[in-house]
Amino acid sequence: MSTYRSNLVAEDAFLRTDLVVEGAGLVGKGLFARNPIPRGTVIGCLCPGTPVALPIDAEGQVDYGHWESAQTIDLVVEPQRLICLVKDCGPAGPRGADLINHSCTPNCEIEARLVVRACRDIAPGEELLVDYLASQITLHKEGIRCLCRPDCPTVI
Repeated sequence: MSTYRSNLVAEDAFLRTDLVVEGAGLVGKGLFARNPIPRGTVIGCLCPGTPVALPIDAEGQVDYGHWESAQTIDLVVEPQRLICLVKDCGPAGPRGADLINHSCTPNCEIEARLVVRACRDIAPGEELLVDYLASQITLHKEGIRCLCRPDCPTVI
């Protein structure tokens, strides 16, 4: 019994704090490499959230209702609804791996919509970035312009 308990992940999201540190990121807070991170290293896991079905209107816009300021991991887009995992981060905002920002030129990837892994070697001080669209954590675009470079045409 005690062996099982010692392997449990803490209530906060699993994150390799020996490898990363919080800082001012591309947008808001972000995560940065504390030490060199070799390609293929698992860095952490996103917080899963609560399953919710959100309505999509005739113009294709999702009605987030009281979840407007929450983070989501999209699971399925149907004609009339978006089924997603919604994370209400509260006043403290996101934590752990949920702080990883979007970029069209990422250095990390997300497997199974939860596990964050370095997709190339990452140097100390470099911000950890994921392509939200390629990782499929965002299936329904919210109309947010990508800020990875001044002329980026991507809309998330």
